[in-house]
Amino acid sequence: ALTDIDSAQLIVEMVTDYIVHMSRRLVRAGLEMCWLTDDYGTERALMMSPETWRKLFKPALAEIFSVWKDAGRLIGLHSCGAVGAIVGDLVEIGLDVLHPVQASCNDAAALKARWGDRLSFWGGVSSRVLLQGAPADVQRETLRALKALGPDGGYVCGQDQTMPYPEANIAALAE
Repeated sequence: ALTDIDSAQLIVEMVTDYIVHMSRRLVRAGLEMCWLTDDYGTERALMMSPETWRKLFKPALAEIFSVWKDAGRLIGLHSCGAVGAIVGDLVEIGLDVLHPVQASCNDAAALKARWGDRLSFWGGVSSRVLLQGAPADVQRETLRALKALGPDGGYVCGQDQTMPYPEANIAALAE
């Protein structure tokens, strides 16, 4: 359990200061999109309460996002796990693309229904099926993800994790 919230806050602030500094340089250099990576979720829930996440990470992300949004650029965020409890917060501070929409722990159709008009999704095809299933299973899983996340656009179809998948299954996903 996190017991020293003040120390955690200090670390988050130091990292944020660095990322904001680098973001300003990258915007000046002409980059068109910011891609941040972190993992806030587990297979079952956030790694902390939504309230703790909002205290520690939301202000930091809002500061970073503002550098990019003020320059008219896009923001993408990778976070594995069940992050549904904070998607609204992420949209509120300017997130454009959520990756990977981990199939085993997020209700993709519910995310699309609630946030699809303001957020694009990337991923959604179960890595478990890609690793363990036959090509026909992968095709069914891909169609499931396309049906859940694809209507009205705003979706990049792909696996929800990066792993060394069987070539036949990657071909089935692409097909």
